[in-house]
Amino acid sequence: MKGKENTANPHTDLITKEDQDKLFRDFNDRNYWAEREKILGDIDVVEDWKALKSKIYFSKSKKQNFLKYAAAAILLIGFGLGVFYNLPDTFKTTEDPSALGNNIVSGSDKAILGLENGEEIELSKETVYKGKNSSFVSNHLLYTKDKNTGELVYNYLTIPRGGKFFVELSDGTQVWLNSESKLKYPVQFIAGQPRTVELVYGEAYFNVSHSTQHDGDSFIVKQKEQELEVLGTEFNISAYKNDKALYTTLVEGSVAIHNKHSSKVLKPGEQAVNMGSDNDLVITKVDVNYAIAWKDGIFLFRDEPLQAMMHQLSRWYDAEVDFENDVKKNYLFSGTLKREDDIQTLLQNLEKTGEVTFEIKDKKIMIK
Repeated sequence: MKGKENTANPHTDLITKEDQDKLFRDFNDRNYWAEREKILGDIDVVEDWKALKSKIYFSKSKKQNFLKYAAAAILLIGFGLGVFYNLPDTFKTTEDPSALGNNIVSGSDKAILGLENGEEIELSKETVYKGKNSSFVSNHLLYTKDKNTGELVYNYLTIPRGGKFFVELSDGTQVWLNSESKLKYPVQFIAGQPRTVELVYGEAYFNVSHSTQHDGDSFIVKQKEQELEVLGTEFNISAYKNDKALYTTLVEGSVAIHNKHSSKVLKPGEQAVNMGSDNDLVITKVDVNYAIAWKDGIFLFRDEPLQAMMHQLSRWYDAEVDFENDVKKNYLFSGTLKREDDIQTLLQNLEKTGEVTFEIKDKKIMIK
């Protein structure tokens, strides 16, 4: 992972977009991990570094800059592989991984299920729950289709900070919910009517059961600033409370998206940016991997301002973030990280770029 100021600087471009795309594909390839373990078992980082260092000569001034960028490059490789090595002393900033504190842990599968009668049920790996047409199995909430009653009964799923969750609705539509999100949906859909759910806030990835399986009934996702209508497709919506814009990214199929001011149809690989109902929807071509990486347990950053990056991390690790130097909010970083990794290792590796330092007190991360 690398850091740089928000200015053009070719010396800090330590990874290409193609490299990051390959890393993303590798994360989902089991054969890659088996081969990686075999190769890494033969590496002696300390001895190999000594051998390399003996063949390189730098003046004193150049040596300092080389070590800075070499450290950043090695850290980026480490993040891409999802591992952290014991680097030579030249690169070490903290001897003890626990020195930054140990009160911040990665998120987990958890949610609060709100029933129509107002009852709330906490769902986590320890929970045993079975409703009339729903069951909680292997950290997944699954609904089954029942006879059409003609009456809509709603449930709510609220995902706290430090949480994520998966639910399969009664029509077979699959929804992945990110931290700090809330979804409202019917326990059963009514035949002959659009299958309508509401993303109250937060982020969700939808894999919609096609309308051909439901006598042509379309699927609608409502959000306070927009409405999406689909027949069967995969897409991601990011609609967090404090974000300035709402982002809808289409992976497969097609989506008709509307707000009070305009209507657009998205094609795969496109993203709609909604700055508010009184503004036009702006459509851009994007790399969808960056929008949906969270669903597959990965943080994927490319030239991301540190403030935006830490905002994402704070949701998942349920931590506060405080910048003591506002200038560093705009420093840019790139890299790939497993969401299950320890944030302490991440922060220590960011420090090795020489651009920032961190201190943790309880569940607050101070950036200096």
